[in-house]
Amino acid sequence: MIRKCISLASLCGIIGIVFLNLTTIISSGYAGEYDGIWSIPSDPGYFIAIRHKAGSIIVIGLDEMEPDGGEWWEVFAGSIVGNTATIRSAITDIDFAATVNFTSQNSATITVDHCYPEWDCDYHEGDVFTIEKIF
Repeated sequence: MIRKCISLASLCGIIGIVFLNLTTIISSGYAGEYDGIWSIPSDPGYFIAIRHKAGSIIVIGLDEMEPDGGEWWEVFAGSIVGNTATIRSAITDIDFAATVNFTSQNSATITVDHCYPEWDCDYHEGDVFTIEKIF
């Protein structure tokens, strides 16, 4: 694992920071009801870290390594009211917006509001997919 992390230093660093922060938050009793690591059952290898507090939500998407050796991650930010969040891309060339409807503390549906440029998007306007909480 260490050797693999050395060759994937930045992705492992991002994952490490996310896990460390979430572990600290959860163990300190500060976790929001939707905070944690989530997966997309229809897209194995893609993981989502969610943190929300005081009406704000941060979502970090982590995808498996690309065939050419590149890594892929992105950050979304937005607001959450009740069990519904609206998020937008924060650090990317793609303009992505979605609505996240948490159906329970362990599952949610994401509806893509828009994604531009379309040719560079994995999900398109109107697409709906489910995410499930791992921990």
